[in-house]
Amino acid sequence: MCMHCEDAPCMEVCPTGALSRDSETNGVVWEKQKCIGCKLCVSACPFGNVSYDIETKRVIKCDLCNGEPACAKACPNQAIEYKEADEGVIAKKALYAEKFKKVFEEVS
Repeated sequence: MCMHCEDAPCMEVCPTGALSRDSETNGVVWEKQKCIGCKLCVSACPFGNVSYDIETKRVIKCDLCNGEPACAKACPNQAIEYKEADEGVIAKKALYAEKFKKVFEEVS
């Protein structure tokens, strides 16, 4: 599941601007028509949450379903929730991103 990082590495490396910040949901959204399938965003994601579809030759990424995530609605045990992030959650995401970045740098 995409973390929609505040400082999104996937968005920063995209050469065509196919990844951008949605002004309403604040999520990182993907525009299919702009994607050239270079996979830079796949490599840049510190969480491994951007995938590549070999059939369409494009990436696959959560877009929050325009602010109404279907995964959260469909989860029978309410294990997935969609809610606004507070400062604590943002700090935790940043910490995890930094840990993943270090591990990724070690194996690259």
